[in-house]
Amino acid sequence: MKKIYSLICSLSIGSVLLAQSPANTMYESTSDLIPTAKKIPTKGGLKVSATGFAGRFDPAYSVMTINGVQDAEIAGGSAGTKVGVFVTGTNCDSTLTTCFSTTSNYITTHKFGMNFDPIYSIAHDQVNFAPLLTMTETMFLDTVWVGNFYQRVTNFNDTLLVEIVWGDSTNTAVYAPFSFAAPNNYMGTFLGPKFNTSALQGNTSFLTAPALNKKVIKYVLTAADTTLTNNTGYIPVVVNGSAGQMIPAGSIVSAVATFIPGQPNVPVGAVAYNPGAGASPQTTNGMVARLYVQNSPATPVVTQNWFDDVAVGKNHTVYTFKRERYGMTGAFPGLRSSSSRAYMMDFSITVPVPQSLKEIEKIGFSLGQNTPNPYTNNSTIKYALLKDANSAVFTVADVTGRIISSEKVSSNTGAHTINLGAYASGLYYYSLNVDGNVSTKKMIVE
Repeated sequence: MKKIYSLICSLSIGSVLLAQSPANTMYESTSDLIPTAKKIPTKGGLKVSATGFAGRFDPAYSVMTINGVQDAEIAGGSAGTKVGVFVTGTNCDSTLTTCFSTTSNYITTHKFGMNFDPIYSIAHDQVNFAPLLTMTETMFLDTVWVGNFYQRVTNFNDTLLVEIVWGDSTNTAVYAPFSFAAPNNYMGTFLGPKFNTSALQGNTSFLTAPALNKKVIKYVLTAADTTLTNNTGYIPVVVNGSAGQMIPAGSIVSAVATFIPGQPNVPVGAVAYNPGAGASPQTTNGMVARLYVQNSPATPVVTQNWFDDVAVGKNHTVYTFKRERYGMTGAFPGLRSSSSRAYMMDFSITVPVPQSLKEIEKIGFSLGQNTPNPYTNNSTIKYALLKDANSAVFTVADVTGRIISSEKVSSNTGAHTINLGAYASGLYYYSLNVDGNVSTKKMIVE
């Protein structure tokens, strides 16, 4: 029986760094930003074995923490903290309301979602600040954790419709870039999944990606989901059974969801969500999405990287407003993309990493092949240690054995990444020496 070693590499997870200012005009109104005192923290990280790694990641929270936001600075809608936790009513229609106090407000958010980028983003690995995957590594998307609170008061079966798309950031059949003009140009450029504008006025498929780049899931909600979301704040939506959905190498992923009521002919103005403090009683089933909103600091300047290099796409939030639902004029018909809010949506993935089980059992660590290889200016190498070591030294030598570079690297248990710079063209051998045990591989620089 093969012996599998598990390595734990702690990674922060949660929601995207947001920027909000008085000049921000991205909101339809402020009525759909209702603070909630319930903050449900998420815990997770990267589990590595000799056959691969798996983990649950929240793109939004990772970017917040990478920009210096601490857990203590996150609170339920408090203006005195950097980030507030909010909920916003979500529904495929606009005729229902939520009631949190003495007045009811019409629901304005219809589709909400997040990008998850393991290829370009460095936000998920807050130890080495390196991407989770290289351009040549395939992953399997196992579960999308949709952050929400579901409240059921009737016996009608509602549906959470989830659409998942994937592709390279340059795949215009899946993604489209959107940018903001002044005074919100500090938000940069966002890469959002393409919405089918003709499908926005209903509960059918609403993303336009080709069939090979899209997965549609209709999750039927039950009374148990009310208890589940009250306790955890998330609904785990399994993507493709136990096998998971294969995501080709080089792809980023977007997941977008909407709530579809099961009750026919719901009266206009019916209350679809009431957390218990609202004056108007809830009369029909409803859902609110969970999100973070940044309260401070003031408006960033354009040159500040608040959003994990959004000019390339990377991690961000997407949603549609009621103006798209009814074909009203808007800046981006069919799509609203903004860093002013971040929906709390997690992604569980499994990545098969071909490694020699005998080598890792024998010497206590594994050394991966650099990618890309051959390369010109930049390449990365992954390695993993089964346990803490006294020392770990990474060395690059030419074909004659002459040492070109040598450096101490992390000797802690877990997965790590080494970033290679430019070398003169030629064949090289790189080695990792961990407490006297050495593994060597070759690379080519063009």
